[in-house]
Amino acid sequence: MNFTSEKPASFNREIILRAPLNGTRTELASINAPLYAAGMWGPSLAFTYAGHTLYAPADCLIESIPETGYAVTIKTRHGLRLHINLLPAGHALMGERCMRLVKAGEKVQAGQPLMSFQPQWLKQQGLPLNGVCCVMNGEKCKAVVHSHNRQFMAPEDPLIYVYI
Repeated sequence: MNFTSEKPASFNREIILRAPLNGTRTELASINAPLYAAGMWGPSLAFTYAGHTLYAPADCLIESIPETGYAVTIKTRHGLRLHINLLPAGHALMGERCMRLVKAGEKVQAGQPLMSFQPQWLKQQGLPLNGVCCVMNGEKCKAVVHSHNRQFMAPEDPLIYVYI
């Protein structure tokens, strides 16, 4: 399943996932993330980000937030599993200059800061400020729809609508 632009005619529940950071939606093909572009992680939305804090897009459980990366995997109270990766090509950094503000197994509220990082330092390392947000179990949904807004502010603006 990929992102669609319209909600389905019938559904049981609409789940709104808020923007986890400030940024601009971009084309998945424009970032260096072949596994995401191939759909290996589920429906994926690419973005270019600004700011220095990643926020929880919904009330959720932190499934993983590795010390070696700029990524987090969460599970919402509705069972949606999301993977947010701020540096798909940044594994060599080993999480340097990324401060995790939560731990795996912790329950957090929508809008709660999850990690902080230094975008200026990332740029100095030659890394683009591109990330992806994936709905890992999107095949179980009736539709996964991206917001029609190209730009978004965290944690207020909706980023993804999921219909089950």
